[in-house]
Amino acid sequence: MSFKKKKTIASTTDTTGKVAKYLLETSAALGDKKFKLPIKKKDIATYLGTTPETISRIFKQLVNDGTIASAGSVVTILDEDALVDLV
Repeated sequence: MSFKKKKTIASTTDTTGKVAKYLLETSAALGDKKFKLPIKKKDIATYLGTTPETISRIFKQLVNDGTIASAGSVVTILDEDALVDLV
C-alpha cells in the first residue's frame, strides 16, 4: 500500500470509512479475506466511536452493495477495491 493510501486511511473520519478501514486492517492482519471478527460488533462500535446500531446498518449496507458477505461473526471481503474506495 502506498504512503498516500496509508495517510488517507489514517485520516478517515467518516464512520463507513472507519468500518471499511477496520475490515481491511483485520483482513490484512489475519492474512485472509474470510475471517471471524476478533471482537464483538458492539466492541467494534466502541473502538470506532459509534453505536452498535450504526455498525449493524453499515454492515447491512456493505452486504447489500455486494462489498462483503457476513454470517454472524464471519466476514468475507468480496470487493476489496470498494472497501478501499470508502476509506
